[in-house]
Amino acid sequence: MFKNKTIYDNFESLDKFWEPFNNAWVDEIGNGVSGKNVGIEEVNVSNEGTEMKKCLVIKANGDKYNKKEPTGFKKVDDEIVEVNKSKRVGGGVVTKYKLGSGIYDIRVKFSKDNIFNALWLYRHIEFNKDDYRHKDDERYNDKNNNTVINSEIDLEYPIYKNNRKDIRINTYKSTEDKSLFIENDINLQNLNLKLDDDKWHNVRFEWETGLVNIKDIIGRDLYDDEIVLVNEVVYINNIQLKKYNKLNGYYINIDDKLNNTINYGKSIKVFIDDIEIYSDETNLDNFDYNKFMNNKIPNIKSYFMIALWFSDALQDKCDYETTKMYIDYFNYTPNNDFNTDINNK
Repeated sequence: MFKNKTIYDNFESLDKFWEPFNNAWVDEIGNGVSGKNVGIEEVNVSNEGTEMKKCLVIKANGDKYNKKEPTGFKKVDDEIVEVNKSKRVGGGVVTKYKLGSGIYDIRVKFSKDNIFNALWLYRHIEFNKDDYRHKDDERYNDKNNNTVINSEIDLEYPIYKNNRKDIRINTYKSTEDKSLFIENDINLQNLNLKLDDDKWHNVRFEWETGLVNIKDIIGRDLYDDEIVLVNEVVYINNIQLKKYNKLNGYYINIDDKLNNTINYGKSIKVFIDDIEIYSDETNLDNFDYNKFMNNKIPNIKSYFMIALWFSDALQDKCDYETTKMYIDYFNYTPNNDFNTDINNK
C-alpha cells in the first residue's frame, strides 16, 4: 500500500501510521518503555510566537514520579516481562509498516532532561542453520549458529562527555561482530548546535541503497544450481566458489530489469537544522567482494521508531517527575532505490 509513496504525518492521530510499543533493553538503568506513555496533545510549535497544533508526545517518568501507572518492563532471558515499577519508565512508537531508503524529515523538540532521546530505523530477525537465509558469514551468527540480522540507523541524544552533551549516530548490519557496525559520538558544540534549548529542531536522515552486479563481486554470473527460489524470492545457495561462500543466504535479483544484482547500502547522511552532522558512503571504485562484505551501511526495509528511554549511557540522577519529547511532523520521501525485504518468506 505504501510502496514508493511519500508518507506525511502531522499527528492528528496515531492510528494511521504508528503503534505504541512496550520494550526493555539490557543496557539500561530504567524499566523499559510503555506504550501508555505516548499520546497526542495540543502543543505550541513555534520557536518565536504561539502556534498551537496537535503533536505526538512521548513521555518518560523520572525518580520523582509518584503514580502507580504506567508500569514498566524488564528483559529477562530474552523475554520482555512487566514489572511493578512506575519510576524510570519511558515511552515509544513504531511505524506499522517497514520503510525503505529515502529521506526522513522529522521536526522534534528534544527533552532537555537526563533521558535518552532516540530516533532510529530498526529491523531484527534471526534464522536457524536450516533456513535458506542463513548466512555462512560467521560474523552474523551467534553462539548457537543462528544468523542475527540487526539492521539499524540510530540517532541517540544525549551522550555525556567532558561536561557536554554529544549526540551518537550508529549504523548496524548486525550486533554479533564489531566489524558489522559503527558507533559515532559527535561533538555538537563544534557544530554550534544545542538540542536542550526547549526549541524545535529539524532532523533529517538521507539514506541511499544501490545495486551491484554479481559479476563485479565474483567475476561471473551465478549458475542455476547456486540459487534457490522460495515463494518467488531468489537467494544464493551453495555457491561453488568456496572463497565466496559468505554470499550464501543473500537475496539476488534475477528479473529482467535488475538482472543478477545484489542490493547494498550506498550512503547515509544525518542533518540537524540543515547542518550535516554525519555521513558515510560506500566507495564504488574497484567495488569487489571484500568491499561488499565489509560494508556497514544498512540496505533492508526497516521500521522507524521514536522513544524516550533510560539508557545506561545517562547520568545516574533522573530528578524529575515527567519529561517529554515532542514530534511536530514526520515526512518520509522514498527514493527509487531497490530495498531488500528480508521478511519475505
